Amino acid sequence: MKGEGLFKLAEEQVMIFSTNFIRYGILADFNEEVIRLEKPAMVYSTGPFDLPDYKNRQEMPGEFGLVHRRSVESIVFAKESVRASLKRPKDSKKLEEEEPKSRFSLLNTMSMIYALNYIYHGTPIDQDEITIELDEPSIIYNTGPHKKRAYGRKERLPGPFALIMKDAIEAQHVAQDSKYTRWANA
Repeated sequence: MKGEGLFKLAEEQVMIFSTNFIRYGILADFNEEVIRLEKPAMVYSTGPFDLPDYKNRQEMPGEFGLVHRRSVESIVFAKESVRASLKRPKDSKKLEEEEPKSRFSLLNTMSMIYALNYIYHGTPIDQDEITIELDEPSIIYNTGPHKKRAYGRKERLPGPFALIMKDAIEAQHVAQDSKYTRWANA
């Protein structure tokens, strides 16, 4: 369906966090097996996400590259993407954080998503059979003690949302800074 899942980032400059590397390019197309990136590059070091330049980004030799979907953990806006600095419109899907409504879902509840290589932080606001859309996404590099409700090191990713591939998710938990932790009202 147009506007759902990977279509939300079609024709955008993106970073793809995969099993071992960070890929960069314009998300031109995809099918069941691969994602086609135009003007591809490898990002060996992002540098801080709030700075416009990458510490080490190297262009690849061809006009396009193919990233196998089974290796993809997440897809986020590239730092210089036009939409990367945008905030969600007030009438968008973003909701106030909600208490989990299902024993098997944390939709609309601030969460930590433990994926293959990174821990993502944000509020899952939508999902399809392939991805979870994470609102106001960050990467947590150091959780610190979970009861502290603060993180040792967390960095906001570019853009209003990120797509986390469901196949790359190991676990999902209520975030330690959520108002719905076990000890929030203790």
